[in-house]
Amino acid sequence: MIMEKAMIRAQEKFKEVNRETINRAMESFREEDFGGLVPAVTYTPTDHGASFKARIVQVKEDASCIPLTYFYVPGKEKISLQK
Repeated sequence: MIMEKAMIRAQEKFKEVNRETINRAMESFREEDFGGLVPAVTYTPTDHGASFKARIVQVKEDASCIPLTYFYVPGKEKISLQK
């Protein structure tokens, strides 16, 4: 999903999709929303880490996802169940 958005943005901003334009497109992400499946993503020229947060989701047979927890930092924060 992240790479797809990067390729779309590369095409929109630079009219070309290649390694360099994809990288530049990703570096334009600032708190980019991916519909809740992953936390908001920010890339910079010096940090391509994006995020180190996780959440547990239930995937239904129709491919829909239901979040069971809030985002948390594994090994540092407690898992909190959504109600």
